[in-house]
Amino acid sequence: MTRKLALPLTVLVLALCTLTLAYAVDTVPAASELRKSACLALRGGDSKQAEQLFSQFLLAYPDSKEAAFAQLTLANLALRGKDTKDAETKLQAVVDKYPSSPLAPKAMLSIIYLHTRAKADRPSLIAQYENLLAKYPDRPQADDARFRIAKLWQAGPPDLDKAIRLFSELKSSTKNARWQAECMIEIALSHIQRYYRTMDKNPGKENPEDFKTGLQMLADVRLQFPGRAVSICRAETRLARYYMERLGDQSKAEKMLNTVASEHPKTPGVEEAKYHLAAITKSKGDLDGCISQCRQILKDHPKSGWCDYILYYIGSVYYEKGDRTAATDTFKQVIVQYPNGLWANVAVDMIGKMVADPKEGGEK
Repeated sequence: MTRKLALPLTVLVLALCTLTLAYAVDTVPAASELRKSACLALRGGDSKQAEQLFSQFLLAYPDSKEAAFAQLTLANLALRGKDTKDAETKLQAVVDKYPSSPLAPKAMLSIIYLHTRAKADRPSLIAQYENLLAKYPDRPQADDARFRIAKLWQAGPPDLDKAIRLFSELKSSTKNARWQAECMIEIALSHIQRYYRTMDKNPGKENPEDFKTGLQMLADVRLQFPGRAVSICRAETRLARYYMERLGDQSKAEKMLNTVASEHPKTPGVEEAKYHLAAITKSKGDLDGCISQCRQILKDHPKSGWCDYILYYIGSVYYEKGDRTAATDTFKQVIVQYPNGLWANVAVDMIGKMVADPKEGGEK
């Protein structure tokens, strides 16, 4: 009896293994092709098609190693569509369904950023960052969380002593050059902020060493982190602003800004240095030169977060020149191109101001 069953059972097991292997071979390429199609739609700018395909992928392959990526992409698409509530739900799904994925702490950070934009209070945000640190202490996002906690203490109402301590601890503990450089910049800015806050609240009690330390640290970023172009741009642009706005040394500031702009013409953040150079040109009475410089910034950095302000600034320079037609046209461009930006609202106010009083503004 046993011998009679042995062969059929063996055949049955082999048949099942063959079927399982055939199923795996048949389905894995299907999953791969579906994901590939979704990514191609995303890269091609077809957000609706990408959303459909990634959703289909999740329904068909919820346990795939690529499922967390698909879920995170759906969250990003919701953000792109300005649906922050749906985006947060999808981000939370990444955290809940795929907690071991490297994308889970990234999703947690994104959720906290959404709460920051929604004006959540400091204790709530710090608690969320600390939760991330407790769950993922060794992930790259942990340094980001520590940095953001320190930034929250730097912001109002500030505890600058605590901010400096937290930035210093992160700078000493992290192996990431980016965070080391950024912490150095924030420590410098906190020292300078502490100097001016003390001067405002208790005149005569400010410590000049705070100001000197801050300026020196900003200058030393270039020496300590020569490969961190973004950090160098940020540090030296801020240093130039202090020389220009606080110390009244426009000549030195202009020289520093020109160095930043010439050495790092395409580095993200250099547009701020270029804007300040345009403002210096305007301060010298060359309004046309200022407008030309600003238009070059828009051309060189079309995706910069500065674009809406730079375009608004061009309109304000036209207004100062007395060219109300060009000013109005430029303000309208701000409203059309950046309808959700802060400067669109200001542009609306400026147009209303010119309509209400056609004689106001412009050259005398």
